[in-house]
Amino acid sequence: MHRRKLNTSSNTFLKPFWITLGVIILLIIFFILGYHFSRKPSSTSSQMFAAPTNTYLFDIGNKKITLNNHLLAFKNSSYKASHGSEVATITNLTINPSGTRATAILIDSPGGTGTFYYLIGGVLKNGQEIYSKPVLLGDRIKIKSLSVYEPQAHDNGIITVQYLDRPASAPMLTMPTIQILKQFAFEDNGNLIEVLH
Repeated sequence: MHRRKLNTSSNTFLKPFWITLGVIILLIIFFILGYHFSRKPSSTSSQMFAAPTNTYLFDIGNKKITLNNHLLAFKNSSYKASHGSEVATITNLTINPSGTRATAILIDSPGGTGTFYYLIGGVLKNGQEIYSKPVLLGDRIKIKSLSVYEPQAHDNGIITVQYLDRPASAPMLTMPTIQILKQFAFEDNGNLIEVLH
């Protein structure tokens, strides 16, 4: 009596096929899950660090500034008198990282031999920008650096300016070589007051 042999060739062929198919399905599942979880943190991150919609630029270069009882209407950081030879510019605009304090240099050439450098500060209070009266630094000096920060809430922030000047007895044609460092704090009304350091 002869026993019939089972045909195992088809089973041998199908076994790798099902293994391969299972691996492909698992890879697809892992890919979908990985894509889903990789997108979720980035969405959360963009919400946490999104830029505020209410941004104040401290556009000092396009403001009207009263200087020596004279109103200067700046446009694109420059002013030129309609009558006379006075010209002025706004330079070195600096804004602190939180966008609540700003400072800049106003350079005024009123028509004579002098070129006068003034410091201006800006502070954000109750959603409005408040600007200080210009503070005279000197005549024909050279600005080296300007910064503004707010280490403590009670002092409303500190402006630090470094510049080169000349001795008081030296003629104005002398190149400024003496390094000066001054710091100013914001008063509650937005004006600046020099502080000792």
